[in-house]
Amino acid sequence: MALGHPVRRGALVGLYWKVIGWFLLIVVSFSGYLFACASLIAKMSQLPMAKLFTAGHLQDSIPMLVLGGIGYLTLILILNVVLRIYLLRDVWARLVASTAVHHIEAVADVSARGDLASALGEGLADGLDIVGF
Repeated sequence: MALGHPVRRGALVGLYWKVIGWFLLIVVSFSGYLFACASLIAKMSQLPMAKLFTAGHLQDSIPMLVLGGIGYLTLILILNVVLRIYLLRDVWARLVASTAVHHIEAVADVSARGDLASALGEGLADGLDIVGF
C-alpha cells in the first residue's frame, strides 16, 4: 500500500516565490524604518532632511548607528524566521507527504542495539544557530 502522492514540479517553486515576496516586503519595511529613524534624528537635531543626507551627517551620528544596528539585527532575525518556515518546514512537509511506505509491518522486527548515548551538551551549538553562524 502506497501512502502519499508525488510532489508536483511547481510545488516547491511556489515556496521560493513566497520567500522572495516576504524578503521584498521585509526589505521595504526596513528601508522605511531607516528613513523614519533619519527623520527622527533630523527633527531632534533641528536639521533639514536635505542637509542630513549630505556629507556624512548620518554616518557620524551615534543614534543613527545604534538604531540602524538594532533594525539590522531585527531584519536578520525576521529573515531567518521566514527561511525556516518556508524553506525548511514547508519543504520537508511537502516531501514527507509525498513519501510512499511499503511493508510497514516489517518495522515491528527492528530492535535497537548498543550503549545509550549521553545527551549532555548535545544540540547546544545547533540551538544557537543564527543564519548559518
